[in-house]
Amino acid sequence: MNGPNDSHDLDLAVNSLKNMKIELAGPSRRRIAALCRDSMARERRPALIRWATGRMTLLTPGRMAAALALAVLGFVLFTALPHRSAVKESEEPVRLVSVAATSTGGISLEWSDGNQRVYRVLKSTNPRSFARAESHAVMGHRWTDESPSVGSVVYYKVE
Repeated sequence: MNGPNDSHDLDLAVNSLKNMKIELAGPSRRRIAALCRDSMARERRPALIRWATGRMTLLTPGRMAAALALAVLGFVLFTALPHRSAVKESEEPVRLVSVAATSTGGISLEWSDGNQRVYRVLKSTNPRSFARAESHAVMGHRWTDESPSVGSVVYYKVE
């Protein structure tokens, strides 16, 4: 079926399409040009801006109001809740009363301030950093370290 005439007919059809002129009306040409220009401008913007502007169509007035309400609620909660540093400034500092060795080889710490129910005793070999220190929750004003480190200097901090 595919003979030499089919190929010739195809070549004639292609050549006739090459010579065909298609004219568009002025508004159609301007619309196509504007679409091409906008597409090129979008590609030049950073990816984050392209992503954000694509999401702007998802924001309805109701959603914007809900987002604003959440932001205001977050701000109010952040400012209204007591911060740890503010609480510590108002507390009286812990005063160490005594450090003594026990008969079993431990170290006993006593302190006073009378303001807290639970204290945190930190035990570290580095006096500058208690970030990785052992932490013990203590009720009352006395704590005994039953297993002090042998052969190294140990530092204690009571909060």
